[in-house]
Amino acid sequence: MYPIVRAVVTRLAANAGVSGVVGARIYPEARAQDGALPCIVVSLTQEETSGALVASATTLRKAEVELAIVAATAKQCSEIAEVIYASLHGATLWTYSTAGAGATSIRVLHSLHSKSLTNYQPPSAGEATGAYLHSSIYSILYQEDT
Repeated sequence: MYPIVRAVVTRLAANAGVSGVVGARIYPEARAQDGALPCIVVSLTQEETSGALVASATTLRKAEVELAIVAATAKQCSEIAEVIYASLHGATLWTYSTAGAGATSIRVLHSLHSKSLTNYQPPSAGEATGAYLHSSIYSILYQEDT
């Protein structure tokens, strides 16, 4: 899993407003097909490294991270998206670190919401009901120390 994805998952899980609605159902990259709703799936859609700004142990990166909210109603998707927006849009100077071999430290310099889309997903094979999917893209500028 990408460190920036882990950083966003950890930040959302620590937010009482987010975890109060989805509990521990904040997943990196994918969710279990039969997982309970609502939930959030965090994935990396694009990442670039600034070659001009790479120092010896610190790398400046820009990532686009998608947060997919899956819920039973459009209203629930919208409410969760608003709580996420309050936690991530304009957020600056927050950190995330891992320990042990291959430890990584991320310092988010700025996070900005760039676009969203909500739609209905009809039931798939074997499912009784469909679900609403709200997708938000956040552009995140961060430093990664290894």
